[in-house]
Amino acid sequence: MLGRRQFIAGTALALAATVSHVIGSEEAMPVYTFEDDFDGPAGTAPDLTKWTYSLGGGGHGNGDLQTYTSSLANAYLDGSSNLVIAATEVNGGYQSAQLTTLGLFSQIGGHIAARIKLNVQPGIWPAFWLLGQDMAVEGWPKCGEIDGLENFGYTNQVASSVYTPNTGLTTYKFGSSITDDGNFHTYQVDVDAEGVVFSRDGDEYGHCPSTYCPPASWVFGPQEPNNGGLYILLQVAIGGNASQNPPPPTTKFPATMLVDYVRAWA
Repeated sequence: MLGRRQFIAGTALALAATVSHVIGSEEAMPVYTFEDDFDGPAGTAPDLTKWTYSLGGGGHGNGDLQTYTSSLANAYLDGSSNLVIAATEVNGGYQSAQLTTLGLFSQIGGHIAARIKLNVQPGIWPAFWLLGQDMAVEGWPKCGEIDGLENFGYTNQVASSVYTPNTGLTTYKFGSSITDDGNFHTYQVDVDAEGVVFSRDGDEYGHCPSTYCPPASWVFGPQEPNNGGLYILLQVAIGGNASQNPPPPTTKFPATMLVDYVRAWA
């Protein structure tokens, strides 16, 4: 996660990504602007027309211990329509994967959802999050950040957050949380000019109004200023300044996050 620690009222009618909305007496599915159901043979790579790999180590601004790779040991399809992101222990070090849609997909406002299953363990830091696509130009935190899901391994709480720029590397921050039960759940982020809504399986658990920060700091649009759209990141980090660093000997590897689908719509 690139400096995330240095470094939401969307429509109330938007439910989980698989839930249809009603037009008159008929139901209609959303028209997806991005969709990946991770269908494919077991052991194959994710669709590289939709995802790109972040590579390398160096702590990622958070003191993480893993090196991100493009290895099939760290990101692969399981043959049952799931993406597996797996952190592994290799020769006393750690390897994992971060997949992003940077350069392939971003969206100003709208709805982005991922159906995810966590395996909570100490020192393991899985995340589904969003960054402004102007990150490379403006840097963090000017690009803004929305964390749809993070778990830091200390408890089974899932954290969801909004970061907008203040001055320098300081931020305005909003946070919500919900308890994970080890099952698949759809985590959804709804973004519009009024703010950001976090929901799980269609139930809202967090609402960050855009008024929580000055207008010039609300960079998620659709009005100016905006960050040009949000792109999607999926990863499993190890250790770092928000998790147990290093993981204790009881932590089992590979440590995984399963993703059934990712979908976005306007």
